[in-house]
Amino acid sequence: MMAALLLQGAVALAAGPSPAGSWNAVLDLSGGQLPFVVTIGGESGRWRGELCNGAKCQPFSAVRIEGDSLLLEIA
Repeated sequence: MMAALLLQGAVALAAGPSPAGSWNAVLDLSGGQLPFVVTIGGESGRWRGELCNGAKCQPFSAVRIEGDSLLLEIA
């Protein structure tokens, strides 16, 4: 089963700054908030990344830029 997480920014990624870095996020769930971190590394055409919930991290199976969006896949 493949889950995809699509992150869209206000700045176009194709012509804008690199998406590399750590990005803090929070899911609002019925039981409360769940903070997590998305870390992106690499360079154009060879991106990599991981989703971290506390100390437990899961690497993305694919990281790519499509237009103004960053597509992150977890297989």
